[in-house]
Amino acid sequence: MANEKSLKESLLAASPFLIKVVEIILGLTSICLIISPYSSRLHTSTGRAGFVYSALSGAVLVDLLIVVSHFLQQKIPKKPSLIVSCWYGVMLAIAAGIIFSDWRALQFALQVRPSKNRMDLMISSAVTATLTSVTFLADFVLTFRYG
Repeated sequence: MANEKSLKESLLAASPFLIKVVEIILGLTSICLIISPYSSRLHTSTGRAGFVYSALSGAVLVDLLIVVSHFLQQKIPKKPSLIVSCWYGVMLAIAAGIIFSDWRALQFALQVRPSKNRMDLMISSAVTATLTSVTFLADFVLTFRYG
């Protein structure tokens, strides 16, 4: 029983760091997937594309700062961590919605027929952006409950 309790405590103690690593991996994957379609001008608006890039890159940069501060053994306060997790959870959900919207608009467009490869990259980026948003919101809940 003592081992189970210590294992559970150690997992809860390591969960913020592990979630940040997962968020970084998913965010970088989403950025890498969206570069090709958006550089081929497969978006409905430059402003919308800029929002997607800003949300994804901002989330990755903030997570990288938190991971570096973890390695430097600096404690991150709870309230700013909650604000950042909630903010980027919402921002990435909006970014995923924008990518889904652009994909759907291009899927049924009569004037433009983009390649299937770029459309697949676009929808894959939307799915990974959604997963990243879910992990940010899960990070928010775990930090609120156990942080």
